[in-house]
This record gives sequence, structure tokens and C-alpha cells, in this order.
Amino acid sequence: MDQLARDFADQAAFVFIYIREAHPDDFPDYAAHKSFEQKWKHAVDLRERHQTPRTIVVDDLDGSVHRLYGGRLDTCWIVNAAGRVSYKAEWTSEPHVRKALEDTLRVSELTRQGGFKDFYQESMTVIEGGRPPSKRELARS
Repeated sequence: MDQLARDFADQAAFVFIYIREAHPDDFPDYAAHKSFEQKWKHAVDLRERHQTPRTIVVDDLDGSVHRLYGGRLDTCWIVNAAGRVSYKAEWTSEPHVRKALEDTLRVSELTRQGGFKDFYQESMTVIEGGRPPSKRELARS
């Protein structure tokens, strides 16, 4: 996701909502948060550790934003310039997100030019073997 944020930095805003440490086994010093201040510090550490170009927003201790948006881990949302959800996935797959972002930006451009109206569609992707499809597999679909 960081590479996407770099690739599209001049076209889209990328926001990472920090709900909790994603890999507590890898970072045992980042156990469950006991205070908002501790959670804030962990988010700052995450930003520095990964040098992410994304804006990090810290959810409250109860995870209110996380629960409001479905309570799933690793969910990705793309919201277009009009405030409509153009993409939502319960697993972040870079090729899928890249394609959805390109499509969203293209629709926004066509809409600005006039005479084009986007439409809403939901779909499901099967991930064989518990992994996201490769770019080659995605291109075939």
C-alpha cells in the first residue's frame, strides 16, 4: 500500500487507520493498548518503522471507527471525490487496489469532462490457496 501511496501521491489521499498492532508476535513490545497515549506512540513508531507516506489516523481505544466500518482486519476502502465508496475489500491485495484506484480516478476524470455517469457494482474474488492472485492472474480475469 505504501508503494501505491507513492505512485498516486499527486492524485489521491491515502489514510491508514491504526486500530492495533498488526503483528504483535513480531513486535512483543506492542501488546494491547492500555491508554490512548500508548496507542498514539505505537502508531508513531509504526510510521517511523515503515516510513509510510500515508496519513495515519489513530482510532480510539474502543475501536469505534474500526467497528463502524465492519470490524474486519486489513480492509481497504476507496472513496471517490464525490464521497461515494468505489471499492471495498476485506483483504488488501495490491493488484486489485491498484486497478480499482485507476478505475476510480478514470471515472472521476470522465465525470469532470461531462456526459459520463458511473455505476455501482459489487463483486467477489476467489483467492486460491489463501493468497491474493498475482498480477498475471488478475490480468486474465
